[in-house]
Amino acid sequence: MRIRPLVFLCAAAVWVAVLGAYAWRHGHVSTDITHFLSTLEERELAAIALRLADSERTRTLILGVAAPEEATAVAAAAEWARELAAHPEVAALRAGPNPSAANAVFDLYFPRRLLFLSSRPEAELPEKLSRDGLVDAARRLRGELALPQGPLIKEIAAADPLLAFPGQLRRLEAARGSMRVVKGGFVAGDPPRAILFLTTIHSAFDSAHQAPLLDFVASSFDALNGSHGGALRLEQSGVHRFAVASERAAKRDATWISALSMVALVASFLWIYRSLSALLLTLIPLAVGLLTATAATLALFGGLHALTVAFGSTLIGVCIDYPIHFVSHYALRRKGESSHAVLRSITPALGLAALTTVAGFLGIASSDLPGVREIGVFASLGVLAALVATVVLLPELVPRDLGSTRPLERLAETLTRIAATSPRRRRAARAFVVAILLLCAVGLPQLRWDDDVFALNMPLESEWVRESQALSDAVSQVDAGRMVIAVGDDDEAALRANDAVHERLGAARAAGALDEFRSPHALLWSRDLQERNWAALAARPNLAEDMLAVLASEGFRREAFAPFAEALHGAQPQPLLMAEIVASPLGEAIAPFRVEAEGKIALLTLLRGVRDPDAVVAALGGLPGVRYFDNESFVRTIYSRHRTRSLWLVGLGSVAMMALLLLRYRRIDRALAAGGPAILGALATAALIAASGTPLNLIHLLGLLLILSLAADYGIFLVESDGDELADASSLLSVSLAALTTLFSFGLLSLSSFPALRALGVATGIGVALSPALALCFRILRTGAARESSTEEKS
Repeated sequence: MRIRPLVFLCAAAVWVAVLGAYAWRHGHVSTDITHFLSTLEERELAAIALRLADSERTRTLILGVAAPEEATAVAAAAEWARELAAHPEVAALRAGPNPSAANAVFDLYFPRRLLFLSSRPEAELPEKLSRDGLVDAARRLRGELALPQGPLIKEIAAADPLLAFPGQLRRLEAARGSMRVVKGGFVAGDPPRAILFLTTIHSAFDSAHQAPLLDFVASSFDALNGSHGGALRLEQSGVHRFAVASERAAKRDATWISALSMVALVASFLWIYRSLSALLLTLIPLAVGLLTATAATLALFGGLHALTVAFGSTLIGVCIDYPIHFVSHYALRRKGESSHAVLRSITPALGLAALTTVAGFLGIASSDLPGVREIGVFASLGVLAALVATVVLLPELVPRDLGSTRPLERLAETLTRIAATSPRRRRAARAFVVAILLLCAVGLPQLRWDDDVFALNMPLESEWVRESQALSDAVSQVDAGRMVIAVGDDDEAALRANDAVHERLGAARAAGALDEFRSPHALLWSRDLQERNWAALAARPNLAEDMLAVLASEGFRREAFAPFAEALHGAQPQPLLMAEIVASPLGEAIAPFRVEAEGKIALLTLLRGVRDPDAVVAALGGLPGVRYFDNESFVRTIYSRHRTRSLWLVGLGSVAMMALLLLRYRRIDRALAAGGPAILGALATAALIAASGTPLNLIHLLGLLLILSLAADYGIFLVESDGDELADASSLLSVSLAALTTLFSFGLLSLSSFPALRALGVATGIGVALSPALALCFRILRTGAARESSTEEKS
């Protein structure tokens, strides 16, 4: 091998290795949607939603064990729990209440019982502490003592004749939802199932860890069921198996489609060039472009967003155009023409193609949204790096024996005949362009956008969905993704807001706007509310004496209630604080309701049966730091806004592209021939999808952006080769091969069962099929018009 190419090859290998090592070391892919939000309120909500997506609640897999007899299910679940808890991916497993929780409840709440009398002390306590209210309390106490729980009430009655502590116990019981405790285990639903809560160490979306765990869950349950004679039935609720199944399906599709694509590419290059080195050569600029963009974006932004990676993948189709254009011209070069001479002849085309693509992405890079800006920078740097690699490396590395082959010559001759200008071909080209314009006129008015990002996921197994929903309803009885969020700078501020939320939602429930809600209010009130309860007690003169007198009049021994009088005459108890709850065995009960994000504390009230969301929002109106949150609606709104903004930026990029073409050619016909196929191809793709009744989504937009970039290359390559028959044949060949490789790379994705991959494949496949044809039609019409003009001038 000659020394000079070897030096360039080594330099390229070192550059790729350095960039790859940097990307590997510093690479961090984020799914933080806050990068695409413009307002502080949106960013706060998205940060909370992101924390919820990887919270203990999301990482918890609910397992239901059903059996013919309830006791059998509880015993089997307890046996299984011991085996599951030993798995290394299991962070915690609960089969029943924490045994120490009862003592913790007493220690935390009983000394502060008088601070938890009423959530509306100013409105309710004056009546409750009146003479008639005290009489009602004494009679209620007598009634409680006569019930089965009477012995327990007797233990606390002397210090709590107002029954404040039992009231708190009822609130805690309500917070547990519909679950019961049978022989120390959780039981829910009808028919009843024994319930296990399995919390994983890693995210529920981390299939590398969740797939082995789910396999273990299945195999261990099969063994358990076998030991019980096959009488058990397993139900699951949680995102774990949906995430694993979706990723497996996507990888399965991507694997066979990539394999088919690679086989087709290799076969095409071997058939046309009779050389595998030609294919390897075209991959060098692609690798340099992607690695340069990745490393530079990591250095500039400190990480990569998942959407940047998705949009950046379009560079595969764009960057490979440049080396294919060079290789095609080199293979059909004139006798004795060097690789550098070939490069000089096509440098204007390569440079203009890259500049127009970068112009389109720079519109995106100018966005004020960090995530959108990151996408534009990534794509722009990748395109420029691929261009530099093509110009610098390929003339040195191209095999000197790479030349014309019989298939290559036949293909070039066929393409030249098709592109030849004749009245018949001009009529056909004109008819094709008119047909595309009519398609746009019919289809574009029907264009609809679907901003439901969840629809891009793998279709879920319907039986799994029903099973998951039924088990979730039996356990929690709340609507997935619907909640009220109370945000504060600290726990106390959040608790104050949550106190108000509880009161407002109570009124909304009474008005029929929703069926029920579960709130951290059942576990803890703000310090302010607790102190207001004590203040209301202190404001009632002679409360202890009047209460003792009423008790005596109802047949109780007055002196037995001395502890109650001492509590009222003593100092106010220290209010119960969030830190004490979190540090206690009740911490696992408050955890699903409390989220820390962006330096704020958010308390979540979970809703069920929301009949009128607008009425719920209205009920919460005017409460600072309080928001009604519907996860699906919120994400849809974000993506809608991002899609709309991206459309505008892509439009501005298209205007910038046409301005560059006008500046280069100084003639409207040549500028339209170069840029028209890109714009018309993208519009026709959108029109065809819309006319089929399919709404477009964010992934279709990704495909349209790719079509704009690719088709601009096609048009420019053909216009730049005007006046040179050999260059014209070479450009026709490169455009055809570039379109073919893109169809192999992206078009085959339309065969995927995964909606996101299929959407990208359909959009790209349609656009890449239409764009070269449009570029050829524009060339035929322009050259035909030029010849007619020349003939008229001569005559």
